[in-house]
Amino acid sequence: MAYDEEIKMMSFDGAFSPKALDVIRLSLKELGILDNVPDAKDLYDPNFAPVKF
Repeated sequence: MAYDEEIKMMSFDGAFSPKALDVIRLSLKELGILDNVPDAKDLYDPNFAPVKF
């Protein structure tokens, strides 16, 4: 089922994977959405992710 495959890729704590961000950053240029690859810090604010205990 699609759900079973997709759920494996989800973040359960709200944090972003650095590798996943790199894929998104690079794809924005490759797809012609942006002229250059943006810095990861420009894509999200880590202060909104839940605190890890």
